[in-house]
Amino acid sequence: MTRSLQRTACSALLALGCVLPALAWDYIPNPEGQVLRLEAEAVPFVRADATFWGANWKWANTDLRWDKDGAAHVCRLKNDLLAFTGEIRLLSADPETLTYAISLDLSKDLANVIGGGLVCHLDLKSAVL
Repeated sequence: MTRSLQRTACSALLALGCVLPALAWDYIPNPEGQVLRLEAEAVPFVRADATFWGANWKWANTDLRWDKDGAAHVCRLKNDLLAFTGEIRLLSADPETLTYAISLDLSKDLANVIGGGLVCHLDLKSAVL
């Protein structure tokens, strides 16, 4: 990541940190095909996806399935190409904090895997920002 891109990303996060407390935002616990989505006034402005790549940047699709475990929302992950399963468990979603616990069960030793994880998208063109 270049310094210019780092500064832009840091500025966007700082701006989001200033805006979020002033917004009445909602966590959407079961967005179609996404790990999470944040909305304000029913308008999405942040989404997160589980994104992974295998050897030579081969796309490694991750299946997502949302469940309820008692009162908790849990996103179950399964990736056949990279041979892992896991879960993203929502621990809290109060008006100022969104807290997750992420666990992965890796059952295979793979060479040349690029990696992946949660990719968050901030929609700077959203009407609420």
